[in-house]
Amino acid sequence: MVTRILDAGGTIAGKAACEDLCFSGQAILRGGVIRNPAHPAHSTGGSSGGSAALVASGEVPMALGGDQGGSIRTPSSWCGVYGLKPSWGLVPTTGSMPISYSVDSLRSDLRLVEDVARLLTVIAGHDGWDTRTIAARPAIIWEHSAIREGTAHWRPARGIWPPESDPEVNEKVRQTIAALGKAGIASDEVSVPWHLDGPHVGAALFWKAPPR
Repeated sequence: MVTRILDAGGTIAGKAACEDLCFSGQAILRGGVIRNPAHPAHSTGGSSGGSAALVASGEVPMALGGDQGGSIRTPSSWCGVYGLKPSWGLVPTTGSMPISYSVDSLRSDLRLVEDVARLLTVIAGHDGWDTRTIAARPAIIWEHSAIREGTAHWRPARGIWPPESDPEVNEKVRQTIAALGKAGIASDEVSVPWHLDGPHVGAALFWKAPPR
């Protein structure tokens, strides 16, 4: 991905901090905690909290990281920036530290929706190494009319309202859906029967017993 970004005229500013082994959602490192630019008493969430913090603070317009179980979605939502976890097999993970072949995904944090699409256009597609991307057919995503016109269709899954979910968070999500509707972004709920089984499936993938 770095090569593709450089070839497209981008500049690599440096490396961001993240959880040790990228396997926690709390953004706690041996040297302390990654603090949230919007509220320094709070953390960014993890595991790629440094990427979200740098974008949220204005240090860089874009940052990369990894997402297996929420490492993009947690920091980006906590820091108030846009985060994208690409579809599996769209962006090569060549050169990154793997966790699980069937789950690994590299992603981005950005301040503008248009930049999310532009960066994905650059980094997506088979790189000749990562076999998961052989079938990837990237397009010029940032030119898509839905992005340019600010219209889209969002489908929240049924499992977005689990019994243990914080009522205040649920209300914020509902308010966001309503605001998107007023902005012209249609939405409807869909049923994903396995949604609530996801954590158990993930546990089996991540923590499978070693062969004897």
